[in-house]
Amino acid sequence: MSDALDKSIDTILKTRKGEKIHSPEFGCGIWERLDKPISQQMPLMIADIVQALKQHEERITSVSVQAQSDSEILSGCFSFIITYEEEGQTGESSFVFSK
Repeated sequence: MSDALDKSIDTILKTRKGEKIHSPEFGCGIWERLDKPISQQMPLMIADIVQALKQHEERITSVSVQAQSDSEILSGCFSFIITYEEEGQTGESSFVFSK
């Protein structure tokens, strides 16, 4: 997988929706969920990541996201493993959000 794609994924996920004035839909909605009860928000956070990558990264043909262990969640960090397919090759990336 390319470093350019990994950088693009990182940029998409680190950008809050509305942060880019000329592209208010660019970014990931996960940031709006970090202060809410995790038991209700985790499935929605995963869906936000999938939706953001499908919407903003056209090189990705499929994507799946898995949340990491609960011990990290208790410390205020949310870790995800992102598996994606680009041009028939599978890649994997990890991403950590923290409050």
